[in-house]
Amino acid sequence: IDTNVNVIYEGMQSTLQYVDITNDGKRDLICGNYAGGLTYFSSNNVGIGINETTLVDANDVMVYPNPAQDFISIKINGAYEFNVALTDLLGKTIITKTNNFETSQLMISDLPSGVYLAEIKIRNKNSQQSIYKKIIVD
Repeated sequence: IDTNVNVIYEGMQSTLQYVDITNDGKRDLICGNYAGGLTYFSSNNVGIGINETTLVDANDVMVYPNPAQDFISIKINGAYEFNVALTDLLGKTIITKTNNFETSQLMISDLPSGVYLAEIKIRNKNSQQSIYKKIIVD
């Protein structure tokens, strides 16, 4: 398999991250490059000719308290089914939960202090959307 994407050589020990860095509800691409730096590709530059719709605006997804110690609550305005996956900064999934209500709680009291990433997958019968939130555990 050729790892050369659009004539971009990312290096042998580099990894790709496809996450919403700008918090606009669209994923952006970050990859390590051969020189040891990072290359950023904004989702705003991608046009595939299909109109995209979102289920919720990223600002309608609330995660609180943040920073947190014992639990975090995730609230989405509207009645959507959603999954939450909490990962550490190495990409290891720590907690997963499925929720059918507007608000969900994740117990985090056993987690070591640090920064985590919550991927919140919201879906209805026709579409799915992922929103990412940074979580700080004290």
